[in-house]
Amino acid sequence: ACDKAFKRAWELFSHEVVHNEERPFRCDLCAASFKRHSDFKSHRLVHTEERPFRCELCGKRFKRSSNLQEHRRIH
Repeated sequence: ACDKAFKRAWELFSHEVVHNEERPFRCDLCAASFKRHSDFKSHRLVHTEERPFRCELCGKRFKRSSNLQEHRRIH
């Protein structure tokens, strides 16, 4: 464990995953596995052409919201 403190129970619960070696979310298309469902969900886009995040200024599409945010800096 660690010395981190949280104000909300859900924050503690979410953080506890870091200390657990279990990786229950497994990709059925490759050998990847994940501790968090959100990371698994993000990973699945690697195997598709889906690009759900669209720049409202130029129309360019991205697989990850972080890539869109970085792209917005050029406008």
